[in-house]
Amino acid sequence: MDVSIYSPDIFEVLVKCRRSQTVQWSRYPRFVFSCGAAPSPIHPARTALRRYIDQRRRSDDQNIYCLSAEGVVESNVFGSTDLITQESMIVDVADWLIIFAESVGSYCELGAFTALPHALEITSVAVTKSEREKSS
Repeated sequence: MDVSIYSPDIFEVLVKCRRSQTVQWSRYPRFVFSCGAAPSPIHPARTALRRYIDQRRRSDDQNIYCLSAEGVVESNVFGSTDLITQESMIVDVADWLIIFAESVGSYCELGAFTALPHALEITSVAVTKSEREKSS
């Protein structure tokens, strides 16, 4: 995987794009829901995004919260509800859904979330060069 694709410059472009579509970004709490492979040295995207947001906190960015399916599952808020339903509920409150297409599960999430009309407006997809160049 080309880990250099997740540089701060890339996140800056993604955030600027999202901000241009959002009125008064800093006025209310904003929830960023990131999906992708389990965070690891091989799949650093979600960890890098969280670090990017944390490192660039300014007075107008104090109300940005990163959400993850793992965090919701750990809190056991939804009990025995299946994971895709839980994630769909997170999308209902998210301001930005970013899918790092880097695993089979993240491709499934991409299909599931693009089937939800309300998710289309807030979804961004990041695909690595190695995945983008595949013929499928």
